[in-house]
Amino acid sequence: MPQVLLRLRRQAPDLETQIVPGVSFNLLNQVEAGNIDLAVVIKPDFVLTKDLYSEPLLREPFVLVTPADMKGDDPLALLRDAPFIRYDRTSFGGRMVSQFLRQQRLAPKIALEIDEIDAIVRMVQHNLGVALVPLAGQWRERADCVRVIPLGQSADLLS
Repeated sequence: MPQVLLRLRRQAPDLETQIVPGVSFNLLNQVEAGNIDLAVVIKPDFVLTKDLYSEPLLREPFVLVTPADMKGDDPLALLRDAPFIRYDRTSFGGRMVSQFLRQQRLAPKIALEIDEIDAIVRMVQHNLGVALVPLAGQWRERADCVRVIPLGQSADLLS
């Protein structure tokens, strides 16, 4: 985000910018209501209204994060066996995780459910379970505190 804001400032130095944190669905509703001009959100799993325009900025693969000392390299086996820290199923990203779990016929034991990706990774770091999260965000600065396991071809189901 800082790099995007720097580029924006160079291209439109008089533009006033305010960052409004929030859940993707709520931000999308604020754009639709005219309360904010744009939002950077996870791609919704439904078609936008004709009044809205979307532009993909990044494609970020989902990965499995585990505690640093957890043994095993098979992401599907780890999801079956370890406690699962669930990306909130009402969020756009959480819905993608739900679809992935259904397609893989997995029903992990949910330890807790959170919407904040950085908080999810902190919970994994403290040995509360494993999680499916996008390979994006501030948590990557602490990626050496957890194991990051690519999902391989299964990741295609999360895009």
